[in-house]
Amino acid sequence: MAKIAFDSTHRTRPRASVVVSHLEDEYYLDKNKRLKTYPEKRDTQAYIDSFADTLFERILDSVLELPEEIRYNPSKEFVDATSRVKDKLELMLEADQVVSDIRAQYPELANASKAEIYAYVKERAEISYKNYLAEKAGKEEKIETKEDVKEGE
Repeated sequence: MAKIAFDSTHRTRPRASVVVSHLEDEYYLDKNKRLKTYPEKRDTQAYIDSFADTLFERILDSVLELPEEIRYNPSKEFVDATSRVKDKLELMLEADQVVSDIRAQYPELANASKAEIYAYVKERAEISYKNYLAEKAGKEEKIETKEDVKEGE
């Protein structure tokens, strides 16, 4: 069997690295349906970013719910509307904090959804309000909650 000799002096040329540019040619068809290039190159990254801005504007528009003439003119109404949105977002953040506090305070609600916790708080508030009205009217009747029954046992 013949031995195959390898030439260790043979080296491959280093390959050129690929250069990727964010500028690319933009093409169109002329009257004779031949492919032509525009003289200016298109900035692909700027094109992509323009869609991100548009998406952000759509989200902002859906939250603000302002007429178009106010939305695109930075006026007092626009500033007031954005501050109202900011206030609403801060209120939502505070509500999330309250939900977290309630979950920590009441272990039985640790795995409850936000809707269930809101319903629980609403129920407790209605009972407290009815008790307040009963006390104000001079009645000794008190509406008992499930917790009151457990404490009395």
